[in-house]
Amino acid sequence: MDKNYELILIPSTGKEYKIIFNAVTWPRAVQGALINGGKLAQFETELEANNFWNVFSQSDFFADLGNESDQIPSASKGGGGIKYLWLGATDAVSEGKWLWNENNENGLELSLDNPRWASGEPDNSSGSEHSLALALENWPKISASGEIQVNSGEWNDLNGIVNQLYYLIEGTFEKDEVFYINIKTGKTRTIAQMVEAGWILLNEEKYPDYEHPAIYSMAPLHSVLDMSEGDKVGDWEVISSDKQGSQIASIDNTETKEESQTTSIDEKESYVEDVGEVTYYNTSTHETKTLEQMLADGWVELKAENYGDKYKYPAIYSGAPLHQALDMSEGDKVGDWIVAFTDEHGNGGKPQQDVTEPYQTVSASSDEISFS
Repeated sequence: MDKNYELILIPSTGKEYKIIFNAVTWPRAVQGALINGGKLAQFETELEANNFWNVFSQSDFFADLGNESDQIPSASKGGGGIKYLWLGATDAVSEGKWLWNENNENGLELSLDNPRWASGEPDNSSGSEHSLALALENWPKISASGEIQVNSGEWNDLNGIVNQLYYLIEGTFEKDEVFYINIKTGKTRTIAQMVEAGWILLNEEKYPDYEHPAIYSMAPLHSVLDMSEGDKVGDWEVISSDKQGSQIASIDNTETKEESQTTSIDEKESYVEDVGEVTYYNTSTHETKTLEQMLADGWVELKAENYGDKYKYPAIYSGAPLHQALDMSEGDKVGDWIVAFTDEHGNGGKPQQDVTEPYQTVSASSDEISFS
């Protein structure tokens, strides 16, 4: 299997990081981190940041930067056009107030005086730089003195909607070493690839009765595949659990989500409900879009675990200039967009049920979410 990440282990602390070789926007990186079993990396102390950089800067990956085989993307807007990795902080909620993504309450603030910021940063130079990035190389100033504006290892604020970069995640990555096989087609996948194909990774705290990692198949199977001996959903079963460091394969885009889950029904009980297909309609342009297409256009899906019963899910949030949430409430409208209809198990127009296990999307600690 082809490797699509670089694993970085910190001997002094035992922390694990991965660089995910997938060039995406910052919101997609937040989602991708969850899919890959972690979260966007957060360096809440100077010691933590220093430990990582000391190890990473001595790695073969770092040494190979700039080689002909190097395909790491560079910033396309702002940031001097050098190579960066996305990190897990933003000031999208309140300009100039930087918060790390993951915190139990209102977010842990990233100080503007943090020594990891490059000189003069963050500066929001284009008016749309709200996402934190780690520089992998130097950005020299245009001057005869050859001064450096941003040094490798320093942080910069970048446009998280336009720039598409690799991203750094942290976590415990045993889940990535689980492999699945489709006994009908012979295809093999990691848990990250199963999630990319449409399966849902279940939360261990909410679903303690399964042997985790456990993944849920949407329509037509509606079943959970976990680590129980002999467990099988459709044509998929666990082939191995190698916790010694297997490599994740690149995703096979030739197989559809429906094919990946097959059509046979497993009777295993599941507590996850199918949300059905949601279609959105623009009353001005008469366009119709799926939930997936709305997210691809920059809307952010809100999680029930963050917002509770405030919305009827799925609920999506529009950035600038609207800054509003569109949910399944009857008559709800944001800008020119409304919910045209939902199709649950083939029944158009039937009211949407709340999702028991929310989609793994961007988490935020405030109702005001913006990536403008």
